[in-house]
Amino acid sequence: MSTSVSLHDVPQRLLYPDKWAELRAFAASDLIALTYINAPFPDPDYPSNFFWGREGSFDEAVRRYHIGRELLGQCRNMLIERKLLATGSKMGGEPVIIPWLEWANMWPMFAINRAAGPNSRYDDIRIVESKTPENCGGQKRARCGGASTSLLIGGTDPILPWGRCQL
Repeated sequence: MSTSVSLHDVPQRLLYPDKWAELRAFAASDLIALTYINAPFPDPDYPSNFFWGREGSFDEAVRRYHIGRELLGQCRNMLIERKLLATGSKMGGEPVIIPWLEWANMWPMFAINRAAGPNSRYDDIRIVESKTPENCGGQKRARCGGASTSLLIGGTDPILPWGRCQL
């Protein structure tokens, strides 16, 4: 991938394609499928509430819930492992690179293109796949995010304290 994508495009472009396809096939739209990813566990007494006006059994709701949790977990793991890099804006400010460690306590909310945790919130999330560490001037992945910040933020590729990273 050479360009960044919005958080709401990540499930269909970067995560388990078969899981996304199954979730999407059951939903009336992409937006509803995205809401299933972050949906709470279905209520056994009112399973149709999970489906936003669509009929479905409790077992179907639980199946969609688990698929959503798998996609959510995969995304968070990829961000923590720095396989994906993200930017976002705090309180309408300029986009900043979201530190990988923050993803341990933040949840991507795909439908609204936001990530939030107990101590932070980012809007207008953009995601880019990172490349292997050899694309970072020989720097270790722990020191080099693995992707060009210019793809995430725009403008020229800045020289970071440990060197220039290129995607």
